[in-house]
Amino acid sequence: MKKSGASDSEIEKALVEAEQFMELYTNLFIRFGMTMLEILPVGVVVTLISAALLRKREVLPTAAPA
Repeated sequence: MKKSGASDSEIEKALVEAEQFMELYTNLFIRFGMTMLEILPVGVVVTLISAALLRKREVLPTAAPA
């Protein structure tokens, strides 16, 4: 922030916010919730795409009975 020309008060404010976040992140439930918020959207998108692909019979055809 110093290289980008931020004032001392802006740097101090950012440090206080970072310390508050670090204190909050020590709580196991908060950390678990944040981790789920990072992973869950990607999992939902992958699930929906794979479900849409697998609904099509051309993607995964069944074997003909012998």
